[in-house]
Amino acid sequence: TWVNINLPQLISQPAVRETGYTAQSFEPLVMFRDEPSALAVRADNPKSLHDLIADAKKQPGKVSMGTTGKWVHTDLALALFEDSAKVSFAEVNVEGQTELNRLLLGGHVQAGFGNTSAFYRIDKIKVIAVAGKKRTPVLPAVPTFEELGFPGVDSPVTMGVGVPKGTSPEIVNQLSARLYKLFKTNDSLNKDLEKAGGSPWFLLNREESNRLIDERRVAI
Repeated sequence: TWVNINLPQLISQPAVRETGYTAQSFEPLVMFRDEPSALAVRADNPKSLHDLIADAKKQPGKVSMGTTGKWVHTDLALALFEDSAKVSFAEVNVEGQTELNRLLLGGHVQAGFGNTSAFYRIDKIKVIAVAGKKRTPVLPAVPTFEELGFPGVDSPVTMGVGVPKGTSPEIVNQLSARLYKLFKTNDSLNKDLEKAGGSPWFLLNREESNRLIDERRVAI
């Protein structure tokens, strides 16, 4: 059985509600994608990041801000932004990126945190800040939150593949080695994933993946 591993969801969601699993329920094989969250507005909205902050300070808890779910990377990005900017927004949690896009395009929320890979493909949506350590190649002109004066707003979704805990160590080692080799040596696949994810290529083996999960668990 293969399992898609998404961080921070794998750690954050079991911590706040009953999910039937925890991060310890799975054995990661490889992690292969690290996509930053991004803050966007409708393309015809002239608001900058600092304009949104000014509005939120004038109307605490009133300016609407969409995210793609509760206790996912975009929800955490908003929390980090609010803490760094010392403001509060009216958060609107929706079920996934498609619904967030609909709310943004329809003017039902003033801004939203979503996936870079989804936003940059839509002409009528404008990304105004990237919640990552550095700019994304697909939107090289868009600054990070830190560049705009708000450090610590770094909330990517990190994706990988795993198997249920208890899978034979021999099988785990074989699968991990084969997948790592596949991703490491397949240039066309790497380029496709970079374009799809809106971020530079990212690859961790099983040991590195386990260390990353432990680090994220402590951070969250």
